[in-house]
Amino acid sequence: MITVHRLNGEEIDVNVWLIESIRSTPDTMLVLTNGHLITVREDRDEVRALCEAAMRRTWGRADLA
Repeated sequence: MITVHRLNGEEIDVNVWLIESIRSTPDTMLVLTNGHLITVREDRDEVRALCEAAMRRTWGRADLA
């Protein structure tokens, strides 16, 4: 799970394994595997870094990047 913020400031946790893609339009949108879109305050690079860190925690490997 990663913690991100909606545009209204609401903090939400998102299952990193359900993120299909990250769009910058210019707002950052997370496209989930179920088709839902979540618009967040964090930029694309920050979301990617959060996802990579969550994957490292899950798999216990430092070579994921």
